[in-house]
Amino acid sequence: MYAGRLKRDVDAVGDENELYWSDLGQNFFDMTLYAGEGNIGHMIEQVNMSGILQQSKE
Repeated sequence: MYAGRLKRDVDAVGDENELYWSDLGQNFFDMTLYAGEGNIGHMIEQVNMSGILQQSKE
């Protein structure tokens, strides 16, 4: 898994599936909204614990 912050806006491309953008304040463990039986929530927690998002702001 790779996590980081983009330096500038980019256009998302791909038409396989409609993209759904969600802010990081959501409950990604909610299996009625997100697939993966909590895996997405686990990945988000790993990113939060790594501090990568805070480091990118500096």
